[in-house]
Amino acid sequence: MMNAPHWTEPENQEKYTVLNSQGILSNFEPPSFLIDGWIEEDSHGVLYAASQAFKSFVAIDIGHCIASGRSFCGNEIDKQGPVVFIIGEGYRGFSKRLYACQKRNGETDNIHLINAQPNISSGIDMQRVKNSITEIQPALIVVDTFSSLALGVNENDNSDVAKTLALVRNTAREVNSSSLLIHHLGKDSTQGARGASAFHNNADFTMELNRQGESLNTILSAKKMKDGEPPNPIELSLMEINIGGEDKRGKPYTSLAVDGYKTLNAKPSKSATKGDRYSEGIKRAMNNLGIEHGPNFNSHQGKQVPAFTRSQIKSKMFELGDIEFEENTNKPSGKDEQAFKRAVTKLKQTGDLLEKKNHLWFAHHNDAL
Repeated sequence: MMNAPHWTEPENQEKYTVLNSQGILSNFEPPSFLIDGWIEEDSHGVLYAASQAFKSFVAIDIGHCIASGRSFCGNEIDKQGPVVFIIGEGYRGFSKRLYACQKRNGETDNIHLINAQPNISSGIDMQRVKNSITEIQPALIVVDTFSSLALGVNENDNSDVAKTLALVRNTAREVNSSSLLIHHLGKDSTQGARGASAFHNNADFTMELNRQGESLNTILSAKKMKDGEPPNPIELSLMEINIGGEDKRGKPYTSLAVDGYKTLNAKPSKSATKGDRYSEGIKRAMNNLGIEHGPNFNSHQGKQVPAFTRSQIKSKMFELGDIEFEENTNKPSGKDEQAFKRAVTKLKQTGDLLEKKNHLWFAHHNDAL
């Protein structure tokens, strides 16, 4: 006779803690920030940009602000503390950029660099990172860049990317730190970060930099925030800093550092009417075009003003995500075209815009220039 099946209890009898509503609410704390409005404590995000959009320079400036307590573009530092950089390439370049930043904004001993290139997708390597920085107790860990440090990871694979982001997040959390991962913009700039959607979906916050033409200006925009509305975009201006010494041709060694900023109008909210969205989108596009191109048209008062054709404005609105074009065309749909025309007419009627010879410009430029 066969014995009846016998159930053996698993050896591990440990349990997870389960909270009821009262227990959940007892743990509630209002959001606290490293940089007011931009980076929360215990948050983990991605800063992405195209090549030569100054992402490493801006990351160093963010780190310097947190490390020194200097406000970031007018936004207060609520939690000052050490900042640790993990960089995948260009050690000498990093030292030059940090030197320029400190020469422009003051010295601090609160910035640290791991003198290695750990694989951020390796549990063993990230344990070494944790062991190396536990005593430092950083407020922020900056990882620059994903592609140079996530060895063997397919950045187009959501599973690979999600696991790597989780490993960076968990390592930072174990030392009570936030994290900022630097990444590249995709070939299609309207789609955000290069590669898998996990770069956006699995991050608490995402930020994007857009360099303005060939200038030393770049616009920082918050694309996603964990809790709350994104802050207004900021236009950052960089300047060349002489860092000492000369090359063989007698040319001084230089680097760049953030020198100034301007807070821009926010992208119109989806709750606004379509007419309001188009009006604000037109203004935003013209502001961006003005930064890129400067004065390029003689107004009726004989002054040079930043003025642009309707086609230029619509193209910039499409680039900024304020208007959609029909598939395989460079034109909006019939309804959107009519909405654009109505918005221009309204802005002309309210005295915001002037038009001559198929060029539009802000009326206040006549007095300012």
